[in-house]
Amino acid sequence: MNLIRQAEQQIFADFVKVENVPEIMHSYIIPYARRTVYGNARVFVFKQLLEAPPYRVWQHHAITSQVTEIHPRVDAPGLHLGVTLSSLNVHSMMRGGFTEHVQQGDLNLFYVTQEEKAVTIHPGTHCFLNIEFDEALLPSLADNAFLEETILPAIANNLRGGVINMNGVTMDAYCSLLLEQIRNPLGGNTFARSRYISKQCELLLIHFFARLQKELVEYPPLTNEDVNSIDSVKAHIKANTTGISTVELCQLFDIPVAKLQEGFKGLYGTSVEAFVILWRLEKAALLLTKKDACLEKIAKETGYKNVDTFVNSFTRYYNCTPEQFRKL
Repeated sequence: MNLIRQAEQQIFADFVKVENVPEIMHSYIIPYARRTVYGNARVFVFKQLLEAPPYRVWQHHAITSQVTEIHPRVDAPGLHLGVTLSSLNVHSMMRGGFTEHVQQGDLNLFYVTQEEKAVTIHPGTHCFLNIEFDEALLPSLADNAFLEETILPAIANNLRGGVINMNGVTMDAYCSLLLEQIRNPLGGNTFARSRYISKQCELLLIHFFARLQKELVEYPPLTNEDVNSIDSVKAHIKANTTGISTVELCQLFDIPVAKLQEGFKGLYGTSVEAFVILWRLEKAALLLTKKDACLEKIAKETGYKNVDTFVNSFTRYYNCTPEQFRKL
């Protein structure tokens, strides 16, 4: 099951009123979704659920012709990383109990309960995504001291639901990349897609908590030439994915190591080394969806010295072997 893809989202963009949603589109666009009608057909909510253990990914498309409230319904209380894909007005007890305007691209950690506060939305088409996960996963996602000092007390004081993080996190390039991979998963079968999305959810949550823990870093200013050079480095990594080192990249694009490392982190929210690993394994996952690609060829094309090293790296990253990922 795939979440709604870009072309289908564009179709949704034209549905600014409830009555504009053709009945035939309900099954054509989102055959796995549930349609919910809130009081007097004021708002349609198309909800999709994708199971990617230990995570559950929810995507909602809300279409309304007037200002209205949505009351979230959950099976059990839990933590949700909420990604706002359109502007909403959210009432947050954790941040003082005032109505806040949440910008498109904001990420927030919610403790969601059956008593969750209403979300007010204005006329139009809105899309937002939640990654649901268990509190027991927190130690694998963030520093223990940070959890004990900040996150766990916030959960304990917020058991009736609301935003946990006092400071919002805005989507950077790395968040956008991971979100796109979550919404457009690779894999030729349900098991492979589930493992793939699970890994991207883990990376997104780790990145979210890392940004919460660190003070805003002021990176040295970059010239247009610097930005173009760093963009070229990123494009080269994505095009080649052969495990090239940072030093080799600096020599190839004539840019100092410190400037590349700091500039890349500032522009894209992650290190050069982490991005190289990500794209090597992204390419490997893509090649595994092609039946004619043998493991030896995939290992070579993604820069691994031998098949065993590739298999071990892939298995650690996706929590499944390449053969499990590919098997139909």
